Amino acid sequence: MLLNEQLVLEVGNKILKEAVTEADLDAVFQAFEDICTSDDILLFTLKDYTESFQFVFDEYSYGIVFEKGVCKTLKGTIPFPDVTYWIHKEVALDIINGRVYSAVAHMNGDVDYIGYKDGAIRKF
Repeated sequence: MLLNEQLVLEVGNKILKEAVTEADLDAVFQAFEDICTSDDILLFTLKDYTESFQFVFDEYSYGIVFEKGVCKTLKGTIPFPDVTYWIHKEVALDIINGRVYSAVAHMNGDVDYIGYKDGAIRKF
């Protein structure tokens, strides 16, 4: 897959400026997929990785599915995710914008999850 450089650049610039809003969530997840499927080192590193993650940000839901290293992001719910995270939208935006570390949000009780989260943490 070819990298959508314009999308990645726009999303990256918004993250650097701490300016990602809920209107940008679709683009953030698409940029994640584009990067994961176009970077040879990531493709090699993740070649045997198969996991799925559901993210619920209040009224928004996104899935990330790795199937033998190939990454696909989806808006909406995915069937039987390995891990589901529930994060309030504002906290999710703070994490995406780099204002809050995800580990700190988790320790503060701002991230709920079900599933085997340690597998995700160790891989990345």
